[in-house]
Amino acid sequence: MKIALVDIHSDGKMIVNKDLSGGFGTSSLYGKKIWSKILMGLKRRSVCLPILAFGYISAILKNRGFEIIAANEIVPGVELYIIYSSSVEHTAEINFAKKVRAETKAKIGFAGALATVRPELFTEFSDFVIVGEPEFFAMNLSEGSLPSGIIKSDPIQDLDLLPFPDWEPFRISDFCYKPYIRKRPFISMLSSRGCPYPCTYYCPYSALGGSKIRKRSVRNVLEEIEYLVSRYGIKGILFRDPVFTFDKTRVKEIAEGLQSRGIEIEWACETHLRNLDFELIDTMFKSGLRGVNVGIEAIDEEVLKRSKRVSADAGFQKKIIDYCENKGIKIGAFYIIGSPADTEETINHTIDYAKKLNTSYAQFTVCTPYPGTKFYEDIRDKITEKDWNKFDIYTLVFKHSNLSSEMIESLKEKAYFEYYFRPQWMWKFITRSMKRWFL
Repeated sequence: MKIALVDIHSDGKMIVNKDLSGGFGTSSLYGKKIWSKILMGLKRRSVCLPILAFGYISAILKNRGFEIIAANEIVPGVELYIIYSSSVEHTAEINFAKKVRAETKAKIGFAGALATVRPELFTEFSDFVIVGEPEFFAMNLSEGSLPSGIIKSDPIQDLDLLPFPDWEPFRISDFCYKPYIRKRPFISMLSSRGCPYPCTYYCPYSALGGSKIRKRSVRNVLEEIEYLVSRYGIKGILFRDPVFTFDKTRVKEIAEGLQSRGIEIEWACETHLRNLDFELIDTMFKSGLRGVNVGIEAIDEEVLKRSKRVSADAGFQKKIIDYCENKGIKIGAFYIIGSPADTEETINHTIDYAKKLNTSYAQFTVCTPYPGTKFYEDIRDKITEKDWNKFDIYTLVFKHSNLSSEMIESLKEKAYFEYYFRPQWMWKFITRSMKRWFL
């Protein structure tokens, strides 16, 4: 059987990365002003991430004898299209399913975060909808009897049992993460799944990964990296674990393993500042760490408390960030504006705090209630947007008690302008660029 893994992008000008925001996807709409468009243009050429679930599905199904291709259009001979569902391209994904049904006899399945928490959105346009992490489904797919309806796919508890993702069907040369890693080929990977922190109240990562951390063995992680290097020539990796350094001892063993095995790569990760210390940073840097994404979210205590955000002390945040930046590890700090307790004053304080931290990169997103989270359920009656494409972390989709959508949009553009178009950040960017060019 020939199976197509489908990642639909409706507009080549839009910056869509479906593997972000817990698999719901983002579209990086910074604003309409000229400086926003400049930043969006830079982002478009700098960040392109694979859908990790597709890499795993491809590997599993190939091992079972299926022929796998990647597609974003109808391909002759395909008997099954598995479409990745997202919020940001929901309409385009449904339209593609309609086209497949109208023009072919192929079966249609949906997978992904939105399909998991809202399967009813897709049942009318497909033969089956996968609810949950799709690997269990793939392991049990039978060519002679395709499933129908809503299919529950249980999480794999022992992640070492999974084959390494197969990237042969995909244009691996497209993938990049230039803010931190300029070396290519580049790929992303997972060393663990799940996040136990209470900020899953609003964070969408738990929709698929759950709140219990499932860790791959250090040996298994290192063997995948060796496989990626030997099979695809990978030179850069982004670990997509929600909290990569949750188990510091394990991460130290991974970093030391990279050195002892002579694996020369540059890598980046996502984590919580509370799970970093100077010794661990030194060890990771020696093994190739060059970038860390961290969630700061806000500086106002009431805003953080209402969002159930566990935050590090401001003084500790500054020390860790400065230590990393001075070593040559770029920090990307993520901020959220428009949380329920936010006011114009608290958002301006967050913008000022971001400038004080002066990280290599900063991202200012708009508070978004994702289905599958407790936050979504708590404010369901206040949600004003019915178009799932607008759940993109850059658009206000609920009635805010203190701020209008116009004010949120203005503050978002202000944040990007004041952060990136100030002398302190621009000088930092220029000096780093000169070092890269001349050293």
